[in-house]
Amino acid sequence: MGLIFFKYISDTFDEHHVKLIEGKGDYSDANPEDKDEYLAANVFWVPVEARWAELQSRAKLPSIGKDVDDAMVALERDNRRPRPQQLPGIFDWPHSGCVGSRTPRRCVDPVKRF
Repeated sequence: MGLIFFKYISDTFDEHHVKLIEGKGDYSDANPEDKDEYLAANVFWVPVEARWAELQSRAKLPSIGKDVDDAMVALERDNRRPRPQQLPGIFDWPHSGCVGSRTPRRCVDPVKRF
């Protein structure tokens, strides 16, 4: 479930990122790399190292399980909010369940597929 939620957060972030890059209307003069632009729109900030495109580019590497875990840790770290909206712990540790496995197929397939 954590990977599905992570994908949803990533898609929402990407949609808002495009709006900020286009800079139309309320988004003129917006900085697409400013965390506050996302928080103001109630969108989770996704740090560069945790962006879905970054994970997809590494989907076939043997480190994909650790890469997914690291991305989820970065997402939790950069989205600390007061309770009850707090994100830390939402992804269930260990996040992917792939780290240390010989064939991290359960991480590679979903990351490639989306």
